Amino acid sequence: RQTRDDEIISELRKENVELRDTAESYRQQIEQADEATLELRESFRRRGTDAEERMKKLAEERTGLTTRFEQRIADLQGQNDELRDTLEAYEEDIEEAKKTINQVKQRNTALIDQVAEKEEKIHSLQ
Repeated sequence: RQTRDDEIISELRKENVELRDTAESYRQQIEQADEATLELRESFRRRGTDAEERMKKLAEERTGLTTRFEQRIADLQGQNDELRDTLEAYEEDIEEAKKTINQVKQRNTALIDQVAEKEEKIHSLQ
């Protein structure tokens, strides 16, 4: 049980790292799109109307990318929250299992003591 819990915790941590990496990748893409947009604005201003249309398209693409990024971040945050809840539930289960194990150990010890007492009585009667 402990090994499985450790595996689950390890897996959750790996997924969390992957989610952070994905978020960072999206942030970098947006930064690159922002930089490209700024550079193109300057160039388009010099080139005229045709360039303005291209800039509008890039802005639309950037908006789409930003929207997808924001949605993905929200999805990742939701997944992260679910993983955190799952981890907390597993930790609670582990604590309950530890308590149960301790109770069983105590009952077993009491039973062993009772058997020993009865064996002593049997020996004393013989």
